Amino acid sequence: MRKSGLTTERILEKYSNRHRTVRERLKAYAKNADESSVHEVRTAIRRQQTAYSIVPDPCRTRSMKQFMQQSRHFFRQNSELRDCDVMIRRLHELGISGDSELFRLLKRRRKTLAARNRKLVPPLVRFRVPRRRQCAIDPTSLLMQTLQRHTSVFMRQRAEVLRAPTDTEALHTMRKAVKRIHYLLEIEPALADERLMTEIIQVQRLSGVIHDSDVMIGFLSQYRNQLPECAGALRKLRGSRRLDYQALSQLLTQGRWAGPYLSLGNDRTDASMGGGA
Repeated sequence: MRKSGLTTERILEKYSNRHRTVRERLKAYAKNADESSVHEVRTAIRRQQTAYSIVPDPCRTRSMKQFMQQSRHFFRQNSELRDCDVMIRRLHELGISGDSELFRLLKRRRKTLAARNRKLVPPLVRFRVPRRRQCAIDPTSLLMQTLQRHTSVFMRQRAEVLRAPTDTEALHTMRKAVKRIHYLLEIEPALADERLMTEIIQVQRLSGVIHDSDVMIGFLSQYRNQLPECAGALRKLRGSRRLDYQALSQLLTQGRWAGPYLSLGNDRTDASMGGGA
């Protein structure tokens, strides 16, 4: 890894750019809260939250703090809506008939959630890009501390995921940690080479696919006794989840991939890295 050349000015610029992106995504969401809009606004908010996490406290304005608080609430409120979108898409992929009661249940719930969540958009859009409050603080230490914190969480949950393939909570926590690592490294690419970034994205993608399967399995299990189409869909889902987990497990146990994470999280040298723990 190369040395970071971050400055407070660069971090504030990143935050401002991501704030603009969030506002644009919110406006698109207000017009049409379809699956793409939900995904894009949630991703934009997550990226902005990551940038905010390394803004030194003296540089944080009151407006920034208020916006982050409200955007986190909006993000959480859209989690179930996002799950509805995933389940509707996966039902189509599983070959479930469009006339199934499963679709009607999900579409009714989605309509209710979208109407509720659109009401949260206007107060957020009213927040303008904040003025930059300059402060003579080197942000590199804060960046590394934040990166190490998320890396430590990732490594602990990685061990749990490898130990217990069906531990959905560990998988979900690991997935959130690797997203935060990804978005931090986007801010300062000098901390990771291209190959490592590619593998981070692969882990993020695979763990996301498995998480979606877990959400879907939980949903279908509720209606297994009432709706006959659930049994076959559950068998397919569990089979595909096993294959996806095997691919994720292989990636998580590659020594080259694990080394940089262990180095960031536990301050070890690359020479001490072996295979996955």
